[in-house]
Amino acid sequence: MDIRTRTTLPLLAALCAAAIAALSLLRLAAPEFAAWYSGLSPSLLDRVVDPFFAALVGLLVGTVGVVVSLALFARARGREIPGAMEVAAVVVTAAALVLAPGNAIPVAGYAFALTAMGLVIVGTALLAIRRPFAGIPVAALLVAIGGYATIRLGGEPLLPDVLASLIVEAPRIAVTGAYLVLAAGIVLSAIGDGTGRGGVARWVLAHRVAITVIAASCAAPYAFVRATWLTPWPLFGPGAEVLAESSDVMVIGLSLGFGMLMAGLLTLGLVLPFGERFPRWFAGIGGRTVPVGLPVISAMIVAVLFVAGGAEFLTSVLEGRFAPVGAGAQIEFLIVFPFWLWGPALGLAAWGYAMHRAEESTVEPEAAGRREADAALRSRLLHELELHESREA
Repeated sequence: MDIRTRTTLPLLAALCAAAIAALSLLRLAAPEFAAWYSGLSPSLLDRVVDPFFAALVGLLVGTVGVVVSLALFARARGREIPGAMEVAAVVVTAAALVLAPGNAIPVAGYAFALTAMGLVIVGTALLAIRRPFAGIPVAALLVAIGGYATIRLGGEPLLPDVLASLIVEAPRIAVTGAYLVLAAGIVLSAIGDGTGRGGVARWVLAHRVAITVIAASCAAPYAFVRATWLTPWPLFGPGAEVLAESSDVMVIGLSLGFGMLMAGLLTLGLVLPFGERFPRWFAGIGGRTVPVGLPVISAMIVAVLFVAGGAEFLTSVLEGRFAPVGAGAQIEFLIVFPFWLWGPALGLAAWGYAMHRAEESTVEPEAAGRREADAALRSRLLHELELHESREA
């Protein structure tokens, strides 16, 4: 990532840390706000300690988070920071994940679905501009799918309802986002320009393809389950009869499955060519280099979300909140919703991608330098040969 991105990230993390400190202070000093905050889904820490103690921990984490973020900002500008600050960064990151309000993944699922649909629409438009003979049929197919969904819904405005629900949840999303962005900002600041090569970093770089494939594969179980809703034998659903009568449930379920599938495909972009250069059929930007920060920052934020949400989901499954307590039911849920694996794997994949791009950025100038040196050598030899021939003549 370039210097501007590396200096912006810790400042954003510092802003989120300050917001967390302010929220925690309000929880301690304002009963009305404390009552509103208690309406949020409890964090992992809130499940085991008193709300007052959790607010104290949040205030401490927010305060230390500001200091750590500013230290990382200084390091991004070339200054040395003490080793204790690096330890504090790890502690703040872990604490932010434990303090983040729960139930973030369901809301994120709708956001993923809408984002995936938006990407498909934009991609189709760019394809139609660059290659009309391919893009126009794809656009017609999308219109047909949209028309079919509208007919199945009986003309009900499902998309506005989903957007309205997200707007209502915006304050809660912002609170959770502050914790997640703080954690992601610290991790991204630690990655820096991707040139670090410790033992773990070398291992991640060497195995980044396998790690990325594992991360992308985590989308397959959920996408497959939602695809079964199109058959008479739907899995993890209300039943074929209910789905036939409740078109909105069917459309929402398929949309979430599509969003998950797109997330898996985008994850593969961390090791495929379209993750380094925009496809040539993209009008306007086709063939250009993908900015390193675009996939790395996006993937790391999602990874942090999945780590926090996956830990919450794992504890909920083990406690029997989603299914009767039993090894079979618990294993099924953990396979269909493998956020506990996807989060760490996606984070490592993003780190490996950043190191790979950093390695390429150093190799390309060296190769260019060698090509220039070879060209200069050939030119000098040709010049000497011409001089030698002219003397003989």
